[in-house]
Amino acid sequence: MNKSSCETKCGLGTVTGHCVWRQGSGVGIVSKYSTCSPNLVTCPNNVCDSLELVYPSLCPQDCTSKYTFVNHTFSHLVFETNGNGIKG
Repeated sequence: MNKSSCETKCGLGTVTGHCVWRQGSGVGIVSKYSTCSPNLVTCPNNVCDSLELVYPSLCPQDCTSKYTFVNHTFSHLVFETNGNGIKG
């Protein structure tokens, strides 16, 4: 996903009907990664709350049990999480 598709095609859980793009702080696996969110205050916040648990697509960053990372050489790495999503 990129900024354009985030801001025009996302809407689940938003008040305005559009998501917000957060530009990451670096390349690769970093703590503040680029992400698309319905609300940057609550997603990602490393808490899979009850609403996000019922609607996993609301904030998959917080509730995923595994995720795939594609690095600059386009190799896919799958990481397991402790059930708390991807720390943001």
